[in-house]
Amino acid sequence: ASYVRIGRSGSKTVRTDVFGDLTVHGSFVSTNSMVFQDTYAERVHVSQEQDLVIQEETRVPKITGLDSEDASATPTSTLTLDAGQGGSDQWIEIGPWEAEYITIGGKNNNASHGARDQSALLLRQGYDEADKRLQMNRTGAILMQAAASMPILIHTNPTRGTNNTGGDINMLVGSGDTGHGGNMTLTSGDTVDARHRGGFLTLTAGGNNNTVGGRGGVVKVTGGFAGGTTDCDLDYYECGGLNITVAMYEAVLHGCTADADTAASSAFLCGTMEVTAAQRTAVLGGCTQKCLGGAVEVSGGLSSGGVGGAVVVTGGATSSTDPYARGGNVEVRGGTAALGSGGAVLLSSGRSAQRSSGEVLVRTETSGNDGVSGEISVETGASAVGDSGGITLATGSAMTGAGGDVNLLVGSGDTENGGAVVIKAGESHADSKKGGGVFITSGAGTSAQEGSGGELVMMAGNAEGSSAGDGGRVEIRGGKAVGGRGGDVAVSGGNSYSGDGGALILQGGSSETGTGGDVIVDAGESGTHEESKEGMIRIAPTSASYVRIGRSGSKTVRTDVFGDLTVHGSFVSTNSMVFQDTYAERVHVSQEQDLVIQEETRVPKITGLDSEDASATPTSTLTLDAGQGGSDQWIEIGPWEAEYITIGGKNNNASHGARDQSALLLRQGYDEADKRLQMNRTGAILMQAAASMPILIHTNPTRGTNNTGGDINMLVGSGDTGHGGNMTLTSGDTVDARHRGGFLTLTAGGNNNTVGGRGGVVKVTGGFAGGTTDCDLDYYECGGLNITVAMYEAVLHGCTADADTAASSAFLCGTMEVTAAQRTAVLGGCTQKCLGGAVEVSGGLSSGGVGGAVVVTGGATSSTDPYARGGNVEVRGGTAALGSGGAVLLSSGRSAQRSSGEVLVRTETSGNDGVSGEISVETGASAVGDSGGITLATGSAMTGAGGDVNLLVGSGDTENGGAVVIKAGESHADSKKGGGVFITSGAGTSAQEGSGGELVMMAGNAEGSSAGDGGRVEIRGGKAVGGRGGDVAVSGGNSYSGDGGALILQGGSSETGTGGDVIVDAGESGTHEESKEGMIRIAPTSASYVRIG
Repeated sequence: ASYVRIGRSGSKTVRTDVFGDLTVHGSFVSTNSMVFQDTYAERVHVSQEQDLVIQEETRVPKITGLDSEDASATPTSTLTLDAGQGGSDQWIEIGPWEAEYITIGGKNNNASHGARDQSALLLRQGYDEADKRLQMNRTGAILMQAAASMPILIHTNPTRGTNNTGGDINMLVGSGDTGHGGNMTLTSGDTVDARHRGGFLTLTAGGNNNTVGGRGGVVKVTGGFAGGTTDCDLDYYECGGLNITVAMYEAVLHGCTADADTAASSAFLCGTMEVTAAQRTAVLGGCTQKCLGGAVEVSGGLSSGGVGGAVVVTGGATSSTDPYARGGNVEVRGGTAALGSGGAVLLSSGRSAQRSSGEVLVRTETSGNDGVSGEISVETGASAVGDSGGITLATGSAMTGAGGDVNLLVGSGDTENGGAVVIKAGESHADSKKGGGVFITSGAGTSAQEGSGGELVMMAGNAEGSSAGDGGRVEIRGGKAVGGRGGDVAVSGGNSYSGDGGALILQGGSSETGTGGDVIVDAGESGTHEESKEGMIRIAPTSASYVRIGRSGSKTVRTDVFGDLTVHGSFVSTNSMVFQDTYAERVHVSQEQDLVIQEETRVPKITGLDSEDASATPTSTLTLDAGQGGSDQWIEIGPWEAEYITIGGKNNNASHGARDQSALLLRQGYDEADKRLQMNRTGAILMQAAASMPILIHTNPTRGTNNTGGDINMLVGSGDTGHGGNMTLTSGDTVDARHRGGFLTLTAGGNNNTVGGRGGVVKVTGGFAGGTTDCDLDYYECGGLNITVAMYEAVLHGCTADADTAASSAFLCGTMEVTAAQRTAVLGGCTQKCLGGAVEVSGGLSSGGVGGAVVVTGGATSSTDPYARGGNVEVRGGTAALGSGGAVLLSSGRSAQRSSGEVLVRTETSGNDGVSGEISVETGASAVGDSGGITLATGSAMTGAGGDVNLLVGSGDTENGGAVVIKAGESHADSKKGGGVFITSGAGTSAQEGSGGELVMMAGNAEGSSAGDGGRVEIRGGKAVGGRGGDVAVSGGNSYSGDGGALILQGGSSETGTGGDVIVDAGESGTHEESKEGMIRIAPTSASYVRIG
């Protein structure tokens, strides 16, 4: 027979079973698919000597490695999937067309094989540790790292498909019940390159590019919730291993002033409490407490040799031209409390171990062309029980200098009366009590060796108009001489023994629309006109070692020299001297140099074959592979020069038809918790580690030489439906009473290079709001309530009348009545169409202890360079194109039952060789209308006195005492007068013996025993050019039913010297006419009796 057919007759096909072995001596050909079923008790085996080659598709439900029973010797059970050799395509494709779910890895739950650990998973691009890209070890920990200088990008909805929201990115540390909550750390990369900074760490909320009411996303940084309600130990803090009482903790935060008394600083005096150096260091290093809400710490980076990193908090800017579209506020509030005191707000500059502490600047920004500068209000809240909080403006005492000045200055105006300076003590409504006093005292000279008291000068403002304007012009000039030398005028900065000498600034006046004032320095002329007798202008003739012309700070101006310029020395140019552009065109390389072959091939593009490149239909696959037989078989893409590498792209050929996306999964077991990296069919991505195991995403882990730390960007995709995708960073919770919730740490990269290394910057920015129409800027939406802008700002400025009623169902915020629901809604947070995304930094809520603190600290520096200062802390309201700039609110926390938190603004005590920093509170200049006012006001009290307002200058031991200067604003407008100075002690409004407060103006005492004079008191009316000089009226107080107050003019007494005279004289007239001389009139109207002698 030449052909045998089994199992077919005609068109009928039947099944054929073969029992026993079937041996085919020749080729085995299947005209249809080969299906291996679990029909038989034994498996189908291919002998070890032969490979199984299938040239078409193989369909099987499962592929595994060999079991131990599959061969006589112990085989390897590893399963290897790899591409073949020599073919046109060498790919491995898993689920390219039909797969709906792909799973890689997992735990075998078949008990017949016994229990074992989870599977380890690894994606790598080489055999070194640095070549690992994604690793999941057998404990469930996950490592993701990029190659040196390469970034890692995690991005949801990168193409922003139509009608899609930007997918959320959530990084959640799992909760535990033993130990502290898991930490989450985001740290940008370090560098040792002296020319560059550490990597940026940027948190930016999503924007909204819709112009119709688009609102920016919010950045929220919140400390962890503290659930403890018992065993809280609120009387103590744990600081660096030491138990610190609450009283000592708060005393250290208020500042320690006596540490400058000794060089060793082994003991400190903090307020009235003695504190050791170890205790003070422990408190400043950070403290914790049972039941303490998680703190939020924002700190600039530490600098080893330069300036510490700054912390900048800026409200969001707006580009809207709507006048109600203002810059975003910056709000700093202490935490609220149910029964204890509200959280304090501490605004303190940084301390230097050896030099000066940093300054604190509180100011509003200069207004735009059509607006006014914002106000500054420093005021304490109303008190329900006891005295309301006081306000103290006090400069620190000094060891080798004078106490710092306290200045109250009103800005000038050009259309109205000058702004007033109002100092008013508090009223008292209590029986038999008097209103608060106002005490203005110049400093005493306490030295026994000719120490003189400081002057107290009060002078009315001058008027600069030539007709009818009261007040006179002020001139400072040396005295004339006939036969002798004219008097010198010396204007010099203050000298210093160990600090910097004071600067001398000569500056012409500025103008809004005209020409700024010139600065003219000229020598005096001689009537002889002899050159040798003309005066000279000498700059730096004796002491100066350096003269700078044409530069101030970062501003450089042009300097013109007319006439010959002679340099008696070398002429040095610190920059290139450029006359014109040297070349008009760029240098081009000829096209013949594009192709260079010399052991390597240089081409702009490499592709696979097109169909017209060969007679038969070729494969268009491009294969890059290593050669065979060589010692090295690597594939290198961009190992040396490449700056940008792109692999892959989108296939827009529809010949394969539409299909859903494939789901991808990397797992280490079959439970949900065993998933490590999952991408479902909608494109969502899940990454999670095993219990207690970390996730590490690390760029440049080996920190190769001359490499930057690669960036890590986590971007939530934009959408056109619904809100922008959220990004949530939450550290882990815990229920272990012995430990805290997990830390959430945002740390910018450091720079370990000692030669000019700069720390990286941490930026937290609210989302951009792209809305320009339908903005509704007259209202805020607060907790479901529509709140007007006026009510919103009134609540932010403080509500004082809520103490009048126990229920606090209604509040008086400024002059506006506000319900409790409206006030709660505003304080709970508001939104608005077209509102730029806010940045909220809040300490953690505590159920039974102290709320978490919010600490904003400028970066420290350990450099010994005297110019290497601590980093600034800058809080600025957002800028605006047309509306008002954003406000800055610094408010302590309110307590439902007890005292509100205090607000402390101070500079730190200086080091042994420096001075304390200044405090400046000033409003910006105004282009149209009044400039912003400054209000220092303590709150009213229900059962106590209003808080004191103290203006105190610290004492000194080597120079004159620091001055207190109170000056009202000038007026440049016609027929207007300069601002007044009103100092009024408090009224006693009670009908039961309520007395008015004292007004005491006293010059400083001279307490030395030899030659030192007591301070002078001068009260003088203002000069006038064309009008009447200002009157001075001094009178006793009137009374309705009691005696009028007495007026006493008395010279000072002396124990051994001559008593002081009392001189009363009228003003003289330059005409010397008797009728025009001033008169002295005693009892011209009301007095009925005059006693003299």
